[in-house]
Formats: sequence, C-alpha cells, structure tokens
Amino acid sequence: MVTKVKKNTTEYVKLTLDKGKFFKFEKDNKLGQELLKYLTRQNYYDILNPDPCDSTKNTISKLFVWLAVIETEINKPFDEITSDDFFGFIERFSHDDIIISNGKPRKKHLIKRYVSEFKRLMRIDKTFKLNNDIPVDSKKYNWIENLKAPKVKTTYEKYPYLSVEEMKLLADSLLPNHEYKIRCLLSLNLMARKCEASSLTFNDLEFREDGIFVQLPDIKKYSSDKVAVQLYSFVERDLQLYLKLKNIKGNELLFPSSDVNFANRLRKVSKELFNQSINPKTLRKLGVCLAEQLGKGRDDVERIGGWSANSLALNHYFNRKGVSNGEASKIADNKLNSNIVEEMEKLRIENLKMRQQMNDFNKALALMEKI
Repeated sequence: MVTKVKKNTTEYVKLTLDKGKFFKFEKDNKLGQELLKYLTRQNYYDILNPDPCDSTKNTISKLFVWLAVIETEINKPFDEITSDDFFGFIERFSHDDIIISNGKPRKKHLIKRYVSEFKRLMRIDKTFKLNNDIPVDSKKYNWIENLKAPKVKTTYEKYPYLSVEEMKLLADSLLPNHEYKIRCLLSLNLMARKCEASSLTFNDLEFREDGIFVQLPDIKKYSSDKVAVQLYSFVERDLQLYLKLKNIKGNELLFPSSDVNFANRLRKVSKELFNQSINPKTLRKLGVCLAEQLGKGRDDVERIGGWSANSLALNHYFNRKGVSNGEASKIADNKLNSNIVEEMEKLRIENLKMRQQMNDFNKALALMEKI
C-alpha cells in the first residue's frame, strides 16, 4: 500500500530528500538532509539552534521551496555557486525576472529571506564538511558570510475595497460548490491564512449557547496566539447547512478539496464580478475590511486574525474604507451656504442704502425746482 503524503509538508520534504528528488542535484539533496537535521534539533555539531522548527507547521517546506528557487535559477549545486552567480540572482529578483507559478514576479522584499536561508544552508554545509574531515576552502565561504540583501521597500497586495454585501456575493457566487462558499466565508470571518483555513477540522468548531466559535489551528511558526472567535450570524447559518450536507465529524477536514482548485475558482469568479483577481491570501486582508465595516476596533481585529501587535501590514490594511468627507462636506456646505447668505444680505443692505440715497437726491432736486 502506497502512503499518500501531502505536498508542502515537512514529511513530503523529508521523503523527497531521502529519494534524492527534492533538489535537482544529488549532492544538494544530501545537504538538504543535513539542513533538515539542524532545523528540527536544538544543536547540530557545534551549532546551537535556539528555536527548532515544529514539523507540524509549514515553516520547513516554505524555506526549502525558497532554496529550490535559488538552485533552479542559478542552475548549479549550492556549494558551487559563486558570488557572481548569486549577485546575478539578486539582480534578476530585483527586476521582477523571477516568476512564480501563477505568472507573477516574486515579491521583491522577500529577497532578504532568500539571502538568509542561503547563508544558513552554506553554514551547515561548511560545518558538516569540517566535522567529517572533508577539505574546506575557507575563502570560498567568505563572500557568503559577508552577503547582505539589498534594501527593498515592503510592498502590499492591492485588492478592491468590497462592501459587506459584495463579499457575501463573492461567496455565494462560488456555488454550486458549497465547500468553496463556506471556505470563503470562514476565511473572511476569521481573517484566516490559506494554510490555516485548509487545516481546519470539525473539532476546531465550538458550539456554544450564543453561537459557533472557531479557533484557527496554530500552523505558522511565527504567529500570534489564536483565540476562539464567534462567527457572524450570516456565516454561522451557512456553515450549519454545510455541516448537515457534508456530515463532517471529529478530526475530518472542513475543506478537503485541493487548495489550487479553490484558488483558481476564487480568481475566476472575482474577475467576473469585480474585474479584479482575488486569491485565498487576499481573503485575510478583506476580512480586516469586513470586521471594520461591522464595527470591530483595531484591538479586536488583531485578536481575530492573530496579527502581531503594531503589525505594519495591519497598519496598511486597516481603515481601507479611506477618508470619508461626508460630515466634512456637510460642514463645508453649511459654511459656504452661510457665506452666500451673508453676501446676499450685504448686497441687500447696499441696495437699500442706494435706494435711500436716490430718494434723498430726488427730494432735494424737487425742492430746488420749486425755488
């Protein structure tokens, strides 16, 4: 019996490294095995790892994918990469020439993560060789130790500002697939990351007298503590119907379908509705807008979505409704209108004065004619 291993998990990375199939070059897979040992232990030879990775989270798979991008783009084994090779990689990255699967360039500000992961990998490479009597050319690693990523301004995803009604329309338009509709609604309600939404099980739901509460699973390595969040009533109603329809129980996933298929359907529908492409990551940001429109404050938004305190990203996405001029316009109109009234009153008074002067002049002229 062949055991199926979900892609983008630590188990998948380990399995493909052992088979020599994760990286293109054979010795890179062996080096990857050593990196995996370091990442999951507190020490690796004489290197202390103060914060080992949790194999149940997606941290390991993500950083291994970044390393695979470097290997693929440079097309050399890691220990044969030169400074010119890597500086060329940084240059292409900075000019949006390194593309991801959906055809878009990789986000420029992430170059610092690629640099840091490559430096760590090569530190493991050097340590392994020194501790296994493999000749090491120290000069070869000097440029890596001094390698620094260029400063890049953080960019944020652009997406349409949607009203509550439009967000509900987006979810409803994912029908007849009920799973996609509920995944969209829960992602909005909970500001869930893609990996968090796809890992939700029936046991993550808590049925209380005042409604259904959901606590997102702790998937990411670096994420604020999660709290149980009550679902909005319109989300709860649709979820109840979905649970009856699917008869999901225990540790069964709420959304077992492919992440890729859901993302493709979401992009297609949002493009048709709003002429803009919305993906599963966008739903987390739209969830901030939804909470704000429904009267949630900044503190509540942080707790609901597990945003870190003083998050720069949240600073960007909060108050997406913009600066309203409604009340200011009324005040301005009143002032302008009152000024117009004042000017008209002044003009009326001036006219009265002129009429009075004309009357006085006519009376004086009539007296002169009598004399």
